[in-house]
Amino acid sequence: MKRSLAPFLFAATLALPVMAQTGAAGVMDPDSLVSQFQTAGWESVAMESNEHSIEIEARRGAMEIEVVYDRATGMVRDLDIENIDGRPITIPGLTLTSAS
Repeated sequence: MKRSLAPFLFAATLALPVMAQTGAAGVMDPDSLVSQFQTAGWESVAMESNEHSIEIEARRGAMEIEVVYDRATGMVRDLDIENIDGRPITIPGLTLTSAS
């Protein structure tokens, strides 16, 4: 059971600080989100935003992450994690390998 919950717990961990950054109108601040990733040690943080979503692409070492947030709710719509060098991604209790 721990293995099946690990990806969701990881995504929830990313989403919780973001949900706290919604403004009075319930709309997330993209610049604040970029700052949160940089403060957490992510490098090369890039952000694209429209009226409905915010997409963050960031790198830490060989790991790349892409997260798409719903701008109104702060919830994670999509999450992609990969290692640039092809090594499996390890999260405590779970190892992710590519499908190929």
